[in-house]
Amino acid sequence: MRIAYFVDKFPLISETFVLGQVCGIIDQGHDVVIYANRVVESKVRHPIIDSYRLLDRTVVLPQVPRRFRDRLHFAFQALNTAAASGRLRAALRCLNVFRFRREALRCSLLIRFAPLIGEEPFHVLHCQFGQLGVAVQSIRDCGIADGALVTSFRGTDAMKIATRYPHQFARLFENGDRFLAVSRAIGQRLEDLGCPRDKISILRSGVDLTRFEYRGYSEPHDPIRLLTIARLVPIKGIEFALRAVRHLGNSGVDVEYRVLGDGPSAAALAELTKTLGIEERVAFEGRVDSVRVREALQEADILLAPSITGPGGEQEGLPNSLKEAMATGIPSITTNTGGIPELIQEGQTGYIVDEKDATALAEKVTSLVRNWHSTRAEIDAARRRIESEYDLTSLNRDIEVIYREVAREFG
Repeated sequence: MRIAYFVDKFPLISETFVLGQVCGIIDQGHDVVIYANRVVESKVRHPIIDSYRLLDRTVVLPQVPRRFRDRLHFAFQALNTAAASGRLRAALRCLNVFRFRREALRCSLLIRFAPLIGEEPFHVLHCQFGQLGVAVQSIRDCGIADGALVTSFRGTDAMKIATRYPHQFARLFENGDRFLAVSRAIGQRLEDLGCPRDKISILRSGVDLTRFEYRGYSEPHDPIRLLTIARLVPIKGIEFALRAVRHLGNSGVDVEYRVLGDGPSAAALAELTKTLGIEERVAFEGRVDSVRVREALQEADILLAPSITGPGGEQEGLPNSLKEAMATGIPSITTNTGGIPELIQEGQTGYIVDEKDATALAEKVTSLVRNWHSTRAEIDAARRRIESEYDLTSLNRDIEVIYREVAREFG
């Protein structure tokens, strides 16, 4: 099959779920093209980007110029391409002001998706986030792109964006072919927003078990090593982990806390660390590669994933760091927000506290340290859970089945 993936920024080290899915489909022998709004240049990147030569498969979608004269220039270029490839009528539909209003006046759709004009048809168009599905549905309606439309919803796109702007997603839900939710909670939210139930499939983000070696039960270090792996944004709740670290220190529990990841909250979290007086206990490593992630997991005693519900209702889907810790054999403490309760059951596959409760988080760490032997059964059960439900190879086979189904129904 010929499959087009639509992503925003590519490749992002924090979006290993996209990389794993794309490479899994390539391994199954399919022709893949990646359309990205922007290619991210970074010294830190996943090794499979080079081993699979993913950037050679990537087409950067043009940005819409601010100046009217420049927009006209690129729009005429796109129309010329469309005329030469026999798709002029499709390109002109992108300029329908009654349908697309401001986007038509700015020539946005025509300019952004000009690289698809004249492309051979795809069997599947897979948008990796909901808001991308809205745009691709529009160009498919116009006839610029062809193929069954699959849209993945992973968290904020369903819990915040689609919830806040349901009218923008109504046509996507009506005409899209399949919607993949990473958790039952997100699937239910899509249904509540008007997405037909029979178009929704739960497809979780997987873990490459060949890359996360199970270390089994081990005694804790002194001091206790706490770890968070996350993009530094408010819904990750790292503020409350920092406050828990201060509480632990004040109560005589010696801990070290390491944070892997980068993001817009980095400066504020560093400042909070100073304010709390815990700089000697906390290390922010910033953006790291997958090798360092695996090393940090092997070094840690407890993973903290204190996610919260954002002010706009945005929530987690299922954090990859939790699944990777479970695969490695590290006890995890998290909260009951978003899809997390589908992954973690208190005292069985991990530990849950109320969100935004730093005291409860600290008390749970203390309890685990005092009763460390009790974690043996939990980490074994957690690993089995990942093996049975979140194995990347198995999930990539599942998505190939979905692709074949929707392509057959569409074609």
